[in-house]
Amino acid sequence: MTGLKQMGTNFVQGGAILLAGSGFFIYQSIFTVIDGVSSGSWPSTDGTVVEARIEEFRTTGGTTSVKVKGYFLYHYSVDGNNYSGSRLNFFSISGDPVTAARKFEPGQAVKVYYDPDEPSNAVIETGLPGFFVWLSLGFGLLLFVGFVSLTFFGDFGALFAKMSGQ
Repeated sequence: MTGLKQMGTNFVQGGAILLAGSGFFIYQSIFTVIDGVSSGSWPSTDGTVVEARIEEFRTTGGTTSVKVKGYFLYHYSVDGNNYSGSRLNFFSISGDPVTAARKFEPGQAVKVYYDPDEPSNAVIETGLPGFFVWLSLGFGLLLFVGFVSLTFFGDFGALFAKMSGQ
């Protein structure tokens, strides 16, 4: 029975790590969803793209692959205060800098939509988050509910004893 108890303890510790990971998914996704939904009513201001470039580099480690990294930055002003932004939209958690770098040129004028309560939070394209943001939120919530219920309402020793037929 001691082996099963240790296995249950290890499962709880692993569950705690996954629970923390699910918390990160939930945290990132919730704010992306809230901002994406509310961005449709944000005011806009004129801005200028300062940087829009893509770097490709090769990685090795068994197989060679090409990785792409986008750099995107724009400047805008709200009520006489200057801000910089790098987020294209709320379609993804990262704001999709690769798509932005392919779509815009340095020096290009853009319309910037900003959060009136937090003008440093801005995008160039407003609208609802994409599928993967919702998937991330759902996955995080599923993990969170599952591990909380098992941790607080489950008996891991009994679960493993039942599985092993003891």
